Amino acid sequence: MRFPQFDHLDKGEAELYRAIAEIISKHLKASEKEAASLAEGLISHGLLNTYQVFGQARDIAAMKRVRSALIEVSRAMSEVSMGQRAQDTIHQSITFGPFFDKMMAEDNSFSTDEFEAYLNKTGQQDLAALTRIETAADRFRNAIDVAIRHVEESPYTRQSETRINTQAIGLVSASVFIWQIAGKRPPNTLNESSPFANFLADIFETLGLDAAPRAAFNAWKRERDKVHTSHEKIAGSVHD
Repeated sequence: MRFPQFDHLDKGEAELYRAIAEIISKHLKASEKEAASLAEGLISHGLLNTYQVFGQARDIAAMKRVRSALIEVSRAMSEVSMGQRAQDTIHQSITFGPFFDKMMAEDNSFSTDEFEAYLNKTGQQDLAALTRIETAADRFRNAIDVAIRHVEESPYTRQSETRINTQAIGLVSASVFIWQIAGKRPPNTLNESSPFANFLADIFETLGLDAAPRAAFNAWKRERDKVHTSHEKIAGSVHD
């Protein structure tokens, strides 16, 4: 099959999509059109939007730094910390951008059209963004606190995200998804001679993934079960 659906892609990208579509056609007996569509789904789900987890120590520390930075910006921009003229100068510099120096020097040797275009498209929006930080800082900080609590309680949180192969897990998840769309039931355990195991092995080999399909399948099951258990607990607490 030639899969003309991928002709518009760059050569390397088109070759990847065609290779995956060939595997799908081979294992699922799909038509050219079906295989192309399923290949797009597998690559989107397994590569472009792959499985992700929180790294608890890294992510919470970074979120707290953002929170501290918001506090500092709000405090620094307050009238208590800075004079009104200094605040106005910052606002003008942000609004006028590359035209600021000439504006301050009353030098009009620039295009009025270019200045107005910058002001309307960029400068005013940038100033609004800064003002938004100043006026909504409390809400932003509260939102970050809620997000931190979510990370602390999430079933996707790991002490270290480097301990699991998220790319392999994502590809297993995508492969299971495609298998189900094709009307087939994925296995609960991976028999290495089963049709799904052969399909998964071909996907891993084609993508050059340095991971054992069986180990990746077992890791995916553990991750799936953690999330399901967490959701069940949440649902139970809501009903209680």
